Amino acid sequence: MLPFKYEAYFLVPAILVGTFVLRGVFLNEVHDQSPIEVTQPLPVDPSSFLNAQLLGIDSEKTAPHIRATLQNTEGILPGVFVGDDFQWYSTAAPEDTVHIPLYLKRAGEFEIQAQFARSSDFGVVEVSLNGEVVIPELNLYAPTAASTGLLPLGTHVLGENNSIQIKITGTDPDSRAPHYQCALDGLSLTQVSASSPAEEDVAAVRTESKER
Repeated sequence: MLPFKYEAYFLVPAILVGTFVLRGVFLNEVHDQSPIEVTQPLPVDPSSFLNAQLLGIDSEKTAPHIRATLQNTEGILPGVFVGDDFQWYSTAAPEDTVHIPLYLKRAGEFEIQAQFARSSDFGVVEVSLNGEVVIPELNLYAPTAASTGLLPLGTHVLGENNSIQIKITGTDPDSRAPHYQCALDGLSLTQVSASSPAEEDVAAVRTESKER
């Protein structure tokens, strides 16, 4: 058996090595927890509700300060929102715009509806589909959290790559700070007519959009 002072010489390096190994494992574990990627095309069943969490946001077109956060409502508003949650966006001023990708397996004509959340610090928004304004003004302020219900966006021919834009245009006089936030529960798509056989043969689009 070695004297204590010699054991200490071996023991201290061993502790340091072990610490760095464990630290490396922990950091790798954290590093691997990257944002969810939408890697599969969304289904276009004859009638579908597409949760906003699955849609994500277009990080290339949306300003970096605008982030998407999932808000669970099961404990406070059970059954009001699909899946008992909605996607909240950290918009902070007029003109802030959330770009939401809508990738489909194939083109077709769809009747589209959207359901938004309302709250005491939300603003007034303009909603567009592929650059066309479909709701000129929508006040999302409410004294307490609530749903707008399904709002019609019209019937549109959609390709495989589409985009919903939610732009802040103002706020309600009673909205509390930060005044300009907004949230989306999801989209309802009802297929009116299918794409042509040639279009149906087009390979499904795979996306690279991320949640932030």
